[in-house]
Amino acid sequence: PAKGQLFTISASGEAVRWQIKESQPVIHHASRVLKIELSPDENELAAITLDTNVVVRSLKSGTQPFILPQTGPVSRASYDPTGNILVAYGLDSIVRVWKRGTDGRLHRYHDSRYHGAAVRSVAFTPDGKWALSGGFDARAFFWSTQTGILRTNDLQTGVFKHSGGVKTCDFSPDGHHFATGTRINKGSGKASLYSTTSRNRIHSMVHNGPVVKVKFSPDGKLLATASEDGFARVWNVASGS
Repeated sequence: PAKGQLFTISASGEAVRWQIKESQPVIHHASRVLKIELSPDENELAAITLDTNVVVRSLKSGTQPFILPQTGPVSRASYDPTGNILVAYGLDSIVRVWKRGTDGRLHRYHDSRYHGAAVRSVAFTPDGKWALSGGFDARAFFWSTQTGILRTNDLQTGVFKHSGGVKTCDFSPDGHHFATGTRINKGSGKASLYSTTSRNRIHSMVHNGPVVKVKFSPDGKLLATASEDGFARVWNVASGS
């Protein structure tokens, strides 16, 4: 998203920012850099390293990178749409949450410990107040980023059971819907579309392989799904076709 910039990661342990005519290392770590995540305002970069650290660097102030305090194996990280919440998750089933303080830095806030297996995806509502996490325990959880408490009502518990591991999830830009992608029996896959208000499942879209990515269009009217069956499909949110 950063205009005129490209970020790359390398087995050398570096995350590098490239300009049109120059490159600038922004993170150099003793271990390999596996994944990077850019904050929504493009002023901060978070990197996941092979030694399971979360290394954060301000791109605006130019201060030295710092390692977020955490324990356990993390393999992915995501910022919420406001850039004030960062989550990291992975094989140990815990979603670790950091919140930006008045000093502008991220501080450990709380842990979401609902899953019983590896967490593969976390998505946020547009206001960043709620998160949906999906895991290999075949469940997705709807919880508050501020308290970690499940979002419940008289009819729903905030837990969404699936027939297989949840590999991906996403909220629509208007926050009215969310979707999950799973692996189901015999290697096939399914994308499920839900109403955020009622939290009822509206449509199910089947693939011949596990669904590895779901993504709403900017206007929220379409849902794209990608599967290990070699197909990417686009679905109408209103009709499910």
